[in-house]
Amino acid sequence: MRENMEVRGPAEIKMFCKDYVEHATVMFILATIACFIVIISLVHFLMALSANYAHIRGHGKFAELQDLQASTFFNRNVKY
Repeated sequence: MRENMEVRGPAEIKMFCKDYVEHATVMFILATIACFIVIISLVHFLMALSANYAHIRGHGKFAELQDLQASTFFNRNVKY
């Protein structure tokens, strides 16, 4: 098994470099681009998550404000 993983002699070294290392550059560039896409996607996800949290939190405060306004309006119209 180990013999198949070793590169011996100038012919095998040249073949290894020609067939595998030249294509590794393209794969490295593609992997780098993919990493940037993943990072941008994660930032976008966190922005959407933060906006949703703010929307939900703001909706709760808005409901409390409406309840307060309704109770104030009701108390003003009640005659004792």
